[in-house]
Amino acid sequence: KILTTSVEKEQEETTKDLTNEDPGLESNLMAALPEIEKLDEKNVDAAVTNDPIGVPDAQSNDNAALARLEPGFRADVDAVNKAFDAQAINAAIHQQLDPYRVRYQAEMQKAGFTTTV
Repeated sequence: KILTTSVEKEQEETTKDLTNEDPGLESNLMAALPEIEKLDEKNVDAAVTNDPIGVPDAQSNDNAALARLEPGFRADVDAVNKAFDAQAINAAIHQQLDPYRVRYQAEMQKAGFTTTV
């Protein structure tokens, strides 16, 4: 028996024009908001000021400014100290590291070394 095969390709439809006729917002029109500042209308060559952003303008020797900041610092320290659970942290550290310490000591003793903790 002789088997003959053939491939027939369906004719593809012509590509549809997917362009949208509705222009939507036009970028060539100015916004209708009064006194709006446009980024492209600004020109900045360098930093206007050297002030560090987010840092109070207080000198290290300005005792009045430091005195105003102290209550906030004290409250932060108190909150951290109250939330800090040294026993729980110590227990978690031992739970994680003790298996490694035990294995290390066992392997060192097998090799003839003595270990001290």
